[in-house]
Amino acid sequence: MDSYKEEETALFNQILEQGVCLRIKVTGRSMEPCLSSDDVVTIKRVPAESLIPGDLIFFAGGEGNQVLHRLVKAEKTESGIMMLHTKGDALIAFDEPFKVNRLLGKACRIEKKSSASIIDLETRRKKAIGYSIVFFACLKCRIKSAILFLFGLRSKKLSKMA
Repeated sequence: MDSYKEEETALFNQILEQGVCLRIKVTGRSMEPCLSSDDVVTIKRVPAESLIPGDLIFFAGGEGNQVLHRLVKAEKTESGIMMLHTKGDALIAFDEPFKVNRLLGKACRIEKKSSASIIDLETRRKKAIGYSIVFFACLKCRIKSAILFLFGLRSKKLSKMA
């Protein structure tokens, strides 16, 4: 892991622990169309128990970099450790689940560079939209799995007939 990224993550963590919001500029395309490069997101510290599917969460990624992706689900393992499951809106695959201790905060506001507008993510409407995105992303994966499963069965039946 890059020591610069570790220091950066530690600094972000210290700022958020003091109750101060952190404004970060989005880089990358994993959250398009919700977030675009150069949009500015305001992050605040929240207890992990308050997170709901659809929230945009900011966390330390496995490579030491910081990631802002959508929370798909939070679950406790048999040993009582809370694990978070996330996904970038524009990505096909889900992220690797991670322990809650890597959570830095939650996005509460987006400043869209393209339209010079501000989006408050704390409204009931925005939370419902975030939840809907997660619901349909999971549904799409289930449908895809079912189709692949059915085609697998069909392929086996056809090969037995031959």
